[in-house]
Amino acid sequence: AYELSVLTGTQVLLLVVSETGLVYTFTTPKLQPLVTKAEGKNLIQACLNAPEPADSNGVDGESTVDSPEDTHANVPAPAAGMQPRAAGMPPNQYAMTPDQQQALHYQAYLQQQQTGAYPMSGAPIPGRHPGHQ
Repeated sequence: AYELSVLTGTQVLLLVVSETGLVYTFTTPKLQPLVTKAEGKNLIQACLNAPEPADSNGVDGESTVDSPEDTHANVPAPAAGMQPRAAGMPPNQYAMTPDQQQALHYQAYLQQQQTGAYPMSGAPIPGRHPGHQ
């Protein structure tokens, strides 16, 4: 948390949630009470249990966020007969026309451009709800 604070010039509260539900917290001293006091613990729990908003960032709540290594999701689809399903694309992609597939890829590209170099600007916790900056 300290390194992030120095790099960004901000106070940092980082929650890491494991697949088993364990919550690890990393904070700068100013935000430490949010983790140690009952009110802060209740707030964190409420955030973790909050339902996902449908259109908070223009992306469907069931979509996954690709890691920077998953750049193949934004590459145009290859020639017919060799169409792998890109990460984050709907399973029925095979039933789509090439024009529909291209439109989906272009839409993903536009979303990437709006959010910056990588679609992780809000640093959401995998499998959890995106945070607000």
